[in-house]
Amino acid sequence: MRAQVEWFAELMEKQLSKNDYKGGWEVSNCSLEYLYLRLMEELGELASIRAGSANGDTVKEAADVANFAMMIADRVAHAVPD
Repeated sequence: MRAQVEWFAELMEKQLSKNDYKGGWEVSNCSLEYLYLRLMEELGELASIRAGSANGDTVKEAADVANFAMMIADRVAHAVPD
């Protein structure tokens, strides 16, 4: 595995673990629509790059975007009905 992928996957896991108390997308049966809307919300937060104000929070927001994309992929891959 590439070092960059491993580093980013670890950051994704760190961001996910902060929200373990919520039960997770696979337990709470989040709809695909909900996950998509949250992905768009996180993408909006990542937009700080366009304003030229990228910083450490930008890296965390990128991980949040990736996590919601992963959740969508996981739901679709496992064919969990909405």
